[in-house]
Amino acid sequence: KRTDADKWESMQITSLNTLGAEISVSYHFKKILRDISASYGYIRNDKQSGEYISRYALDYLRNKFTARADMLLFKNCSLDITAAWSDRNGSYQDATGETVPYKHYWLLNARLSYTAGYFTFFLDGTNLLNTAYSDFGGMRQPGIWGSGGVRVML
Repeated sequence: KRTDADKWESMQITSLNTLGAEISVSYHFKKILRDISASYGYIRNDKQSGEYISRYALDYLRNKFTARADMLLFKNCSLDITAAWSDRNGSYQDATGETVPYKHYWLLNARLSYTAGYFTFFLDGTNLLNTAYSDFGGMRQPGIWGSGGVRVML
């Protein structure tokens, strides 16, 4: 049986003024450290969620900083490491119905890859610090996880 707490209402916000900026820098090397980069993005809206709990409109990524390094480990084998700090605006309702503001968090990801001819084999490690965080909509995100694959370039 559905209760009033289970119902969501779609509504228009009268107006929303958004201001944002992004800056990035990178440097390319020709040695073991092939590339480093950093970027920062900022967004601000003139409205806050107030008494409303927004599923998307006011829960935007307010600040994000990313730093990346790409290294050649040995011939045809590279390691790409990315660290990112995220700060989301807004709040969400947890499992008990309590309104909880988003917390900022750090993520560390890496990709190990090996290229042989037309093929690149890779292993990805995501959230290597096992950061506990909730992202958009209060959805708890996974801890450490990995994946792999093959890219074919013809």
